[in-house]
Amino acid sequence: MSGAAPKAPGDRPSGGLALVDWAIYQAERAAGGMLFLAMSLVMFANVLERVFSRDESRLVTLVFRKLPTPENEWWHHTFSLYLNLGLTFLAALLGVRTMKRSGPPQPFVMSMGLAAGITALLAGFVWVVLDQFPNGLVWAPRVSGVCMLCVGLVGASIATYEKRHLALEMGDKLWPASIAHFVKSISFLTAVAMCLFLAWLSWKSILDYKEHGDVVDPSSLPWAKWKVLLVVPFSLCMMALRFLGLAVRVIFNPEDGASGELIPGMPIGDDAGSENQGEAR
Repeated sequence: MSGAAPKAPGDRPSGGLALVDWAIYQAERAAGGMLFLAMSLVMFANVLERVFSRDESRLVTLVFRKLPTPENEWWHHTFSLYLNLGLTFLAALLGVRTMKRSGPPQPFVMSMGLAAGITALLAGFVWVVLDQFPNGLVWAPRVSGVCMLCVGLVGASIATYEKRHLALEMGDKLWPASIAHFVKSISFLTAVAMCLFLAWLSWKSILDYKEHGDVVDPSSLPWAKWKVLLVVPFSLCMMALRFLGLAVRVIFNPEDGASGELIPGMPIGDDAGSENQGEAR
């Protein structure tokens, strides 16, 4: 599938299997980004709920640690609220004022307005979390774990499409150029076999979960495990197909295997990393 890929991963190919692979790659990028955002948001909400749902404010206790611990409810609720809002506003104002800008400095009044808006958004988010989840986000760790699993596997598939997967480059320098493409094709075919073997094992595990009526407690995870694990064989099969495309390309284009470039003009491995670092500089 990746044999006819464009010169740059973001470029749209003209047609054929490369176009299908490109469309799947774009969907993977969108899904990976949304899952990463969801994972971060869920964990952030979980931490906020744990911190602000306490009866006693640790921040107030820290501020008055050298004085008798305040037991008045006003200190742990009203005073703590204004103290947190003030510190959040100051942190937001500091971030806005120290942000790099290409134009003239931003007026201080506008910076204060932006900081106040950020503070209001964060305060509103905390209020919504505490109001909608009075018993806590007991499902947050499981959901975040599922998102992390999906992001990792989808990211591996994306890296395979972009030719930025992990590879041992030492072998390319040891083998003579006349047989380098054979060695590279064998390495890709070995990766295909391993991906398919792992995909088969994951599929058997999914069938086992489904056969035994896997039902997860909705309070911890609202989905059955076998539905979540579908991402494993999907990502492994996509990786296998893309490695197969690379192997076919090297077999029919020996100069690609000898030169270390699977896409003309797009070096891979350490060369690609060096090129990207040079562009960043």
